[in-house]
Amino acid sequence: HPVTPMDEADLRRHLARQTHLPIGSVDVRAFFAGRAAQQLDAELAAGARAIVFDGLDAAMLQQTASLISDAAADRPVFAVGSSGLTYGLLSHWRTMNDIGDAPTQSPAAAADRLLVLSGSCSPVTARQIQAARSQGFAAIRIGPRGPWTQEMETALAALARGESVVLYTALGSPDTTTAGGDEHSRALGEMLRKILLRSAVRRVVIAGGDTSTHVVGQLGFRALSFAAPLAPGAPLCRAWAPGSPLDGLELALKGGQIGPDDFFVRVRDGGWPGTSA
Repeated sequence: HPVTPMDEADLRRHLARQTHLPIGSVDVRAFFAGRAAQQLDAELAAGARAIVFDGLDAAMLQQTASLISDAAADRPVFAVGSSGLTYGLLSHWRTMNDIGDAPTQSPAAAADRLLVLSGSCSPVTARQIQAARSQGFAAIRIGPRGPWTQEMETALAALARGESVVLYTALGSPDTTTAGGDEHSRALGEMLRKILLRSAVRRVVIAGGDTSTHVVGQLGFRALSFAAPLAPGAPLCRAWAPGSPLDGLELALKGGQIGPDDFFVRVRDGGWPGTSA
């Protein structure tokens, strides 16, 4: 990863660079031996203040969720993970009858136009940009320095013609002209807000985990709620911003490595994941 390079396979050592807390682990050997709970107790008794859970399948994920949920019954627990952690917790809580069955879902409807803002350097996102371009999206490269007035006007003109638009900072690996960082991402958010207000586009995708964090912070949302499934780890959400023209905006936040090559096209066209609208 261009921002957080992964050069250590032992996650305890990798994460130790970010905290002074002693880190333990419950690894696959403990799960296979049916001793995950005992291993967790042993690590905590030895002084671990943070635990990395290893695992290979859905059963291990649900057992991890069970251990975390049980620990949280006695004291607050801070858990970090992918969307798989959420799925595991929900599955465990349903097994324990703590929550009801999953609500009925409906597929996303088609959008008249889609606006994509990508700050990702991932090759997966690069393929998605290329696929969108081949399906009629206007693809506009954003330079390393703002305020991107010309790029914004080009995007607005395309949207006014009824076209969908991808604004992107990189097409795959970053080159020497590619900017980054928090300030750059916040500036992208300010540009996106201006485009949304002037174009009245009602569905947008933000690609790139760091980009999503900082861009959304510029849009004035109070909350996001689930709207429809799109791809694992990247649902369509509804933005809540009472009193703002952006209230009700449909939004997908996509990590760089997430989604099939035609993800942007599917978000525009709607339908169930993996199918055409």
